[in-house]
Amino acid sequence: MDLPLSEEGVAQAKALAGPFSAARISRVRTSPLLRAAQTARIAFDSSGAVMETVDELREANFGAWESLTFAEIKERYGREAGKWLAGDLDFAFPGGDHMGEFALRAGRVAESLRDSPEEVALAVTHGGLISLTLCHLLGLPLSRHINFRLAPASVTVIDRIEGVCALRCVLDPQNRYLAPRRSA
Repeated sequence: MDLPLSEEGVAQAKALAGPFSAARISRVRTSPLLRAAQTARIAFDSSGAVMETVDELREANFGAWESLTFAEIKERYGREAGKWLAGDLDFAFPGGDHMGEFALRAGRVAESLRDSPEEVALAVTHGGLISLTLCHLLGLPLSRHINFRLAPASVTVIDRIEGVCALRCVLDPQNRYLAPRRSA
């Protein structure tokens, strides 16, 4: 769904500017979805970086699952939810994207970021895409994408060392890492 940022989302975007204040950012790539584009503008407009909308950074189309909690998804689409949790790349969201195609798109994003000539290659995107991109960059099986739980407006930092990528850290500027989790 292409929704704008909520008040909380605007506050989260403002908090992102802090961790990047010392970074040399020349270009910010952003998903075309409104919430990502708004986040990029709020967080990085003052950096002087060139803003670039990149269609491949959009989130998956979750089809009939949009706006449902995971409990509702399990209740209505139990078998399909099991396939998604297992990382089945033959799975397609009912009325939405096919995981295999989404994974291929994430692979292209990973390659683009890994091969970027910039010292800091920055992308403002979405949790599902970030999870699959991390699998590509870190050499993990794509089925492991489900193992990444990324909070909204969190920052995932990957170091490139002689062509090898390593996860440095995941920052949560709003310190939600101790907040109660929603049950699955």
